[in-house]
Formats: sequence, structure tokens, C-alpha cells
Amino acid sequence: MKKKAGTDDRQMTPDGFKAWRKALDLKQKEAADLLGLKKRMIQYYEKGDRDGKDVEIPRTVRLACYAISQGVVEFDGKAATMSEAKPAEVAAEIAAASEPAPAPEAEAAKPATDDKAEDKAKAGKTGKDAKNGKPGKNGKPAKPEAPAAEGAAAAPAKPEKPAKAKGGKGKAA
Repeated sequence: MKKKAGTDDRQMTPDGFKAWRKALDLKQKEAADLLGLKKRMIQYYEKGDRDGKDVEIPRTVRLACYAISQGVVEFDGKAATMSEAKPAEVAAEIAAASEPAPAPEAEAAKPATDDKAEDKAKAGKTGKDAKNGKPGKNGKPAKPEAPAAEGAAAAPAKPEKPAKAKGGKGKAA
């Protein structure tokens, strides 16, 4: 078997990866946040396979593990930002910074309502469709019922189209 240029036999094993995480007292989610990965990838690396196929821990991840274990929390291409904090504390800060903050204006402007029918109408669902959340006929969403205005007459009906003349195929004279 031919080796790629620049590779060696000293690859990080699944057990080595898990030992690295445990030595830094990191949970899988915290390790994922520090490495910029999903928790599921951490699980694959620790298990050593994904869907029955071997998973190799990439060089970038191995180097990032080393940098994190040395206290590096950021690198801009020129200088490393070091931290005296434990990696688990850094991971918590990264996770908190990456979560979008809810907009207080949006929540305050939204009126509170307990009227389920009104909520369903706003969502474009009526009748049976409102219960199961599925679209109406032909895959189109159900049309919401028009709310009746208090003290006002019903909205005028749509004007009817003029009837077509029956008879020949030509234009009417």
C-alpha cells in the first residue's frame, strides 16, 4: 500500500482522541465546539468507524487537538491567542458566543394570544388541515378564513365575470 506524501504511522487513534478529550475534562459537545465540528463527528472519531467504515481523524483535527491542549484558543495566521482558562471553560464561552441572541423587540412586539383559531388562521390553516399541519388539496396550503370585522358589513363579493356569448366561434358583432 502506497503512503501519501507527508503522512506517517503516528496517527491519532480513536482511543487516543477520547483520551485527549477526557484529559482536558471536555464533554463531547465542548470538544466539538472547540474544534468547530458537530458532536456526531466527535462520536465517530471516538468510535473509529462510521456506518461500518473506518474513520481517520484528519490532520487538521489532530493539530487542533494539540493546539487546544497547549492553551491556544485562536490563531489569525500570525499569532496565537493563548488562554489560561481550562479548555472546558473556553468551550462554554465559544458555545455561548455562537448561539444567536433572541431579539427582544420581536418578542415584545408579538401580541400574546390564547385563541387557537386565530393562530391557525395566521398560519394559513383551517379545518382538518389545521389539526394535522398538512397542506390542503393538490399540495397547496389551506386558505385562511377571513376574520369578520366587528360592527362592519361583510366584505363585498368579487364582481362576476360577464357571461360569454353562446353560439358561433367568431367574434360578436
